[in-house]
Amino acid sequence: MELEVDIYGENWGATASCDLVRGEDHVHLGLLVPAADRPARAKRARPGQLAQIQTIASLLKDYAADFLSGDLRRFDAALSEWKRVTRPRPVSEAQRLDRQRQTAVTEAGHASRRSNYAEVVRLLEPYARELSQHQLRMLETARQKLKEA
Repeated sequence: MELEVDIYGENWGATASCDLVRGEDHVHLGLLVPAADRPARAKRARPGQLAQIQTIASLLKDYAADFLSGDLRRFDAALSEWKRVTRPRPVSEAQRLDRQRQTAVTEAGHASRRSNYAEVVRLLEPYARELSQHQLRMLETARQKLKEA
């Protein structure tokens, strides 16, 4: 069993991060640190990358000694939780239809700004019962402009 500690720089040398690695499985060190013990994020000046690496070394000593000695129970628990919260969720038919409506409304707004009123009507009419007052006004204005043309 191969275990690794991967400390790497990010943001063009501005920050440092650490992952614990077992084979193909990666867990960010921060997931093993209890929330109450996590270092506060500075609102002003962020410590330099070297200072962050020193903090990572302390966190490894304090919160990953079990991992470093081969006890993977907390690593496995953190990995399981990470996989649970990042697992893709199926999209329901209602969500898919709502996304189609939102896309149509956005495209209709662009068409309206281009004075393409036929496109506005084409995009919004299928959703007329679900539109907000503002969106209904856009649809009615487009219909009126088409009648005037």
